[in-house]
Amino acid sequence: RYVDPEYHQCYQLTDKSDVYSFGVVLVELISSKPAVDITRQRNEINLAGMAISKIQKCRLEELVDVELGYESDPAARKMMTMVAELAFRCLQQNGEMRPPIREVLDVLRAIQDECLGHKDGGGKGKKDFAEPFSPNTVHAPWDSTTTTPNTSQ
Repeated sequence: RYVDPEYHQCYQLTDKSDVYSFGVVLVELISSKPAVDITRQRNEINLAGMAISKIQKCRLEELVDVELGYESDPAARKMMTMVAELAFRCLQQNGEMRPPIREVLDVLRAIQDECLGHKDGGGKGKKDFAEPFSPNTVHAPWDSTTTTPNTSQ
């Protein structure tokens, strides 16, 4: 399900609704799972809910597709962790807690730069990797580059 949970309260879609939907897509990419699957356990039918739960419980290995190298490739593990943290922010129930799409893009570009740096043998000729705006864990407070209040403390 890609629809912002707040849509069911006010029947309006916003830019933050698009961020939520994009968060679902990010989770689909790192998990190789469909957004909705009625063959999963009842509390995991909705991929967004499953992702939030697994990330909060620090069980990312139960969410990501092992075929993507999460267990065997440290660079892949770091990138999938960063994408999961970004998805976690995008999937917040409260739209005001979600980052603006521009910040999502900036974080994805930083992740891409990190990926290119690893493939180029340390990033020769590439700009230095700027850490994304998200924390090292989903439990740590993070500084947003927007005016959205930081209530993660």
